[in-house]
Amino acid sequence: MITRAPITQVPTTGGWGWRLSPGLAGIPAFLLTVGTLLVVDTPNSLIERSRLEEGKVVLRKIRGTGNIEHEFLELVEGSHIAKEVKHPFRKLLQRMNQPQFVISIALQRWVVDINEHACKSLKLNHPETQVRNF
Repeated sequence: MITRAPITQVPTTGGWGWRLSPGLAGIPAFLLTVGTLLVVDTPNSLIERSRLEEGKVVLRKIRGTGNIEHEFLELVEGSHIAKEVKHPFRKLLQRMNQPQFVISIALQRWVVDINEHACKSLKLNHPETQVRNF
């Protein structure tokens, strides 16, 4: 959100702006990629991969205390429950989940359509395109 305005609005002022915008968008992507390489695994991810002792060490380091047994056992239990779920994405399409699924897609569509800055940027970069809500 903080980097959105400089990336989408500033470059649209010049004729070369459409080239600069994707280039500037690569900077946060690069920082996220480097960050993922530098950040250690979370206790939960280690437990999910059956590396329990490493997960306990990382949890102890994060909490800064040796009293982590209760939380560690909760993470292990949650991991076992998560592994019991079969075909989670297939369950999204079941009838009981359809209202939430449809609402989530409609909400994303609605947020994009009412975003004034995105509409303005699109109108400036592609004048021939009809932009709703602007």
